[in-house]
Amino acid sequence: MRLAVVPKKPDTKELEKTRGKSKNRLLWTALLARTFNLQVEVCSCGGKMRLVAAITDGASIKKYLDGVGLPSEPPIPMPARPPPQEEFDYFCCDEGA
Repeated sequence: MRLAVVPKKPDTKELEKTRGKSKNRLLWTALLARTFNLQVEVCSCGGKMRLVAAITDGASIKKYLDGVGLPSEPPIPMPARPPPQEEFDYFCCDEGA
């Protein structure tokens, strides 16, 4: 049963596409595809996308989001609601008659 369970060794060409600068590391796109079944390099139109930049500075993120017309302020959290309350009518069997 081992052959049915253990994955086969990937093709060398496919393996090279998923490797980063080091042989021991996978590209983030390969990790996302492998873990979450996400194809982040494929556009909805079918074209190939690529990573342009990873923006981590808060001011730059705000400037970019404002520039493309997306909300740059975090949403205001709504207050937590209490758990649903169940109402029970307790009565004695003599009172209900």
